[in-house]
This record gives sequence, structure tokens and C-alpha cells, in this order.
Amino acid sequence: MCSSDLLASPKLQTQRVRVAGRVVEGTIEEQAGRPIAFTIEGDAQDRVRVSFPKGVVPNLFGPYALVIVEGAGKQGPSVQADAILIKHENEFYANQPPAGSISSHFVKPDGTTGSSAR
Repeated sequence: MCSSDLLASPKLQTQRVRVAGRVVEGTIEEQAGRPIAFTIEGDAQDRVRVSFPKGVVPNLFGPYALVIVEGAGKQGPSVQADAILIKHENEFYANQPPAGSISSHFVKPDGTTGSSAR
């Protein structure tokens, strides 16, 4: 999903990028109750820091949400985002996802996903 190697490229400093990943629990920074920065993690456990100083935050945004961020790539690797989209899951399961599922390592030990609407 996200590629920290790709975003580490200096030529992306001036290009628009679209990066997908899950919001990592415990990384959301807020200002006046509004998320302004967070980290996303891709399928290969690569992480990208996202700053989002202004714009509309989707209602379903929160820890473990599968998001697509759009904006300017920065070294670090990071993205200065101006848009956040929620990507809906294309697999559904009761309680625990099957082993090897894209969602399996994002589910909390108690069987909940931790995704909470804001």
C-alpha cells in the first residue's frame, strides 16, 4: 500500500502523490480536537508520516482506518496531505479475520478493530 522507499525519493518533493495505508494507533496528533498529523502503515509494515493541517477529516477516520491520503511527497518519508479518503474494506468477517488476511495484524487482541467514528 504505502511505500516509504518511493516517498524517500527527492524528486517527489515537488510532485503530488497518493498513498494508502492504515492509521497506526497512538500516532494521531490533534489540535483543538482535530487530527493534524498521523502515521499510516502499509502491507509491508512500512510507515509514512502524514501532516494534515487543514481540510475535511472523514467521519470514519481513526485508529486502524484504511485511508488514502493525497498531497505533496516530502522526505522523511512523509506526505503533506490536503485530502483524506476512507477506503472501505473489501473483506468482511465475524470476530477474527482469517490468518494471512490483510486485516489480520490490525485487529486488537480482544477481537475489536479499534476503528471509531469521530
